[in-house]
This record gives sequence, structure tokens and C-alpha cells, in this order.
Amino acid sequence: MQYFHLLCYQEPPSQNKQLCLVFHEMQQQPPSSHQHHHQEQPQFLGHTGGTGTGAGAGTGFGFGVGGASSGGAGIHHNDGGLRELLVECAAAVTSSDWHRAIRCLVHLSRAASPHGDAVERLAFYFSAALARCLCSLSAPCASEIRSLLRLNNLHFLLEEDQPPPSFEDDLFYYSGGAEEAYLALNQVTPFIRFSHLSANQAILEAVDNERAVHIVDLGIMQGLQWPPLMQALVERRRLKQLEEEEQQQQQPPPSSPSSLEHEEQSSEVGRQAHGEEPPTLSSSSSSSSTTLTLRITGTGPSISLLEQTGARLRDFARTLHLDFEFDAVCTTSRHVVASLQQHLELRRGEALVVNCMTQLHKLLPAAHRAALPHALEFMRSLCPRILTVAEKESEHDLSQSFLERFLVTLDHYAAVFDSLEATLPPRSPQRLMIERLVLAKEISGIVLEDGGGDDENLAVVRHQSFGNWRRDMEAAGFQLVPPSDFAIAQAKLLLRLHYPADGYRLLVENQHGSLFLSWHDKPLVALSTWSC
Repeated sequence: MQYFHLLCYQEPPSQNKQLCLVFHEMQQQPPSSHQHHHQEQPQFLGHTGGTGTGAGAGTGFGFGVGGASSGGAGIHHNDGGLRELLVECAAAVTSSDWHRAIRCLVHLSRAASPHGDAVERLAFYFSAALARCLCSLSAPCASEIRSLLRLNNLHFLLEEDQPPPSFEDDLFYYSGGAEEAYLALNQVTPFIRFSHLSANQAILEAVDNERAVHIVDLGIMQGLQWPPLMQALVERRRLKQLEEEEQQQQQPPPSSPSSLEHEEQSSEVGRQAHGEEPPTLSSSSSSSSTTLTLRITGTGPSISLLEQTGARLRDFARTLHLDFEFDAVCTTSRHVVASLQQHLELRRGEALVVNCMTQLHKLLPAAHRAALPHALEFMRSLCPRILTVAEKESEHDLSQSFLERFLVTLDHYAAVFDSLEATLPPRSPQRLMIERLVLAKEISGIVLEDGGGDDENLAVVRHQSFGNWRRDMEAAGFQLVPPSDFAIAQAKLLLRLHYPADGYRLLVENQHGSLFLSWHDKPLVALSTWSC
């Protein structure tokens, strides 16, 4: 029986004067009087898994590489030249033409807005990423560039912790932190829940009939993935217990129980006399077959968040009467292998599962590219029953130029912002929080050039397509496990019931055996499962 619980160079100093002249010329131009007016839309009050009105669904931007559409992402409307300005700015960064890049940013600031339509919001956050990238690439002139940005009232693009000066009222400023933004993203979009649901179903099928399960969760965060799995494991074990009891009732009783009891007692006395250990219970014993233990080892950079997550999961396990343990390993993604080698405890008899939800891509940047094969080799050495991987479906090849990577990223996030436009009303504080605290950080990390420090909040971010993930996983000795028919049906049901905005689709590639969550026909997330 199945369950729906799992429901962002160096320039010659002589250019500094030229930059000042450019900005002096811009200062003479009258500021734009562009304002944004939006009609309020009612918010859909449905299941807590998602909200949506369907209004605005399918509004595409045509931000494909080289100007090509991402394909199928709905109606292409006029973006007011914002795309051309973004691409021109990125091209200027590629050619180290700093004054042209800043001129583009000034023009973008007059039209882009964090609370405009989807195109304007997308342009605003990509402008901010380009501004930060500009400062990081031209280090000798960074202070001059920052001064010029400030002179033109663009300094807010460099300050991630401050709201832009054009916020109209308190409705647009949500004081929640990254954790709250992550929870909101999980609530109003299917990207996270789709990954968790599909991974949990694969885990549930892989550990069927196991009485001891150990999950190593890389980057566990709040642990949102695990309560549904815990419920499903307990329910499955309960049903198996009922089946075993029914089978025992159908068997005839022993012919002479008293003789058997005396025989067992005599054997036990004999064993004790010879100093032998008593036998362990067999797998057919009712008490052992119905006992279920679950252990989770969670990794993350914050020990306080890990402790809070562990406490919540323990409390939830108690409500299920589940024998549960939680082990915290405080580490960054770059050092996760070394930390696990030191702190990971493996026990005989446990079915081991390794869970990697949007974590492996953190090992892709060129500064530590060798870390990925090392991590996969380590995971393979653990001989897990199953390994689950979810990653953004995007390609940031090391051979790409800055402009090529920028266009790929613009294409990907155009679809993401499009989906949010169709799901939440225009003045939604939830959407602002998600875009400002989650998506803006992702965009900035991808736009940045390689060479970031160890601070994960400023880390360079790269992704790769599923085809390259498959190459790396198979090179490490893993084999792809196709999703079951039930897993596919369950993912489709999630999208149909919880996210009514027209546009979310499930793509199944039978040839590859991976599940893709797409916005229209633009794949955004890939979920795959692997075995040794």
C-alpha cells in the first residue's frame, strides 16, 4: 500500500576621470518619472501547500540565450528594453568597459523596481548582481565605483541588508530573515516540496522492510523534509504488524506447548551452564519485526539551527512513538566530507540513505572543483542503500564567458519570476521576501566571477545540467534508479492539488530516469535517485 504523506580586472587609473565625466553627463539628465501602478488581485485561499490566482499565468519574457525564447513560457510582452539594457551591461562587464556598464545601471535603475511587474523585478535584482560583480572585478577602482554609484543614488544595489529607497510603504518591507524566506518559498512554490516528496518516496521504497534506517542529510536546514517520511514509515510498519498478526492467527497452535516450553527451558539452562550467550531474537519474532528505529545525521553551518531542527524532529517523533535519534554535524558544504569522516557514526544493521537536496552544486565552482569527485567517492564508500539528488536544471560550464553564463541565468530566473507572478498578487510581502532574501542571493552568486572567499554568504554559485550530473555520478560508481510509477503519479498530484497556477509541469525522461519540475516547458529542477 502506498501513502500520500510525502505530500556576480583591472582597469588603468586613467579611466577613473572618464568614469566621472560619464556620470557628470548622466547627472544632467532629468530623472525618470516612471511609477508603477498595479491593480490588487485577490489571493487564493486554498491548501497551505500553495497559493495562486492563475492571473498572469504564462507571461513569458523571451530571455533566452542570444535573444531566443525559453520556449513555451507563455505570451511574450514588451519588456521596455530592460532585457537589452541588462545584456548590454553584461557585455560591458565582459569587455571590461566599466563606464558603459555603469551607464547601463543608471538607466536600469530608472525602470527596474523590486515591486514592479515580473520583468521590472527581475531587472532590479540582476542590476544589483551586476553592480556587485562590477565592484569585485575592478578591485583597484572599487572605491571610486562605489562612490559613483552612491552619487547616482545606486548604492543600495550593493547593500543586501538594506531595503531600496523607493519602498512605498511598510507593506513592501518584510523583516523576516533567510529562514522565514525559505519557509515562504516552500509554501508558495512547488520547487522544494517537489524535491522532498519525490526523494521521500524513493527512500520509502528503498528501505521497505527495514527496521533500522539511518539518513545522512547534507544541508538539513529546518528539516522540513522528514516529518512526512517519519509518518509514512510508522504507518507502513503498523500495517506490516497487523499483517503479521493476521498470519499468526491463521496458523494452527502447537500440538504440545508445554513440551516446547520445557525444551526451551532445558536448552537455556544448558547454555548458561556452558557460559554461552542467549540467542538473539529471529527476524520472525513479532516484537523485533514491528520495532522501527530512525536516525538522522544532519549537516549545516549553524549549530544553533541544527539543534533547533533536531529538537523539533525529536518532539515530532515522540508524537508518533518512533524510536528516533538526531546527530548534528556543524560544517560548511566545502568541508562536509572531512567533517563526516571525523564525526559520522555508522552502525551495523542500519539501512543507510544519503540525501543531497541542492547541495552538490556548491562543490562546482572552479575554486574547489576537485571537491566534487572527492565527495562522490566518499559517499560511494559508504555503500548507501540509496542516494537522492535535487539540483537546479541550469548549465554554468567552466568554459562559458561571463556573458554566456549571464544569459543562461537570465533565462532560468525569468521563468522563476514568471511563476511567482502567476502565483502571488502584485503587492505580496511574501513574494518580496522570497525574491529579496532567496532569489537575489542566488542570482548574485551565479553572476559573480570565480575567486570568492570562504564565506558561504558571498560564495560563487554554479550549476550544471542533469546530463553532466549523470556523468559525474556514474564516474563515481553510482547507478541511476528510475522513479516508480507511483512516485510519478504522486508528484503530478502534488502539482495539481496544491499549486493551481497554470504552468507547473512534471517532465519525465524515461531514457534518463529523472524527474524534472518545469514552468511550462522550461525545466527548473531535476530530481534523481542513485544506488551503488
